[in-house]
Amino acid sequence: MLVPSILALVLIGELGSSVAPEPATPRDEFEPIAIAAVELPVPIVEPPPPIVVESIVEPIEIVEPPPIEAPPTRCIADRRCRAMRISGISVGVLGLAAIGTGVGLVLAPDRVLAATPAYVTSTRPPGLVTLTLGVGVTLTAVLVLVASRSGSRDREGRHARLDGLGLHF
Repeated sequence: MLVPSILALVLIGELGSSVAPEPATPRDEFEPIAIAAVELPVPIVEPPPPIVVESIVEPIEIVEPPPIEAPPTRCIADRRCRAMRISGISVGVLGLAAIGTGVGLVLAPDRVLAATPAYVTSTRPPGLVTLTLGVGVTLTAVLVLVASRSGSRDREGRHARLDGLGLHF
């Protein structure tokens, strides 16, 4: 592959050297240049013929199984419910601790620095942030506890199901 390419380049170089270059004529910078459009032939490509696939698979009848009714479970026996209660209580304790810390920081008096009386230290902004986060975490813990309680009740009719007409609750 390399040898024919080199031979072709050598032949092109010899043919190009035998043609005499046109003498360069001085040209004015502002002289208009004529540009002619050249039309190149465009090959017409036909699309391949369509592929015909014959189906040899017979239609399958889909039979829906009857719904399985689960017996109501108690939270003590259900691991998910128990884990949700434990995590809800843990997160609730952390939220209540954050609320207590935030209230303590908000109620703390401002202090004037003895070395530089122009500066006052205040714990009110970090206290407000801690108090806000503590309230949010506590509300989340309450919602987790409510979800664990509702998860332990009878589950019949509490799920959404999809059929041909849409969602049913």
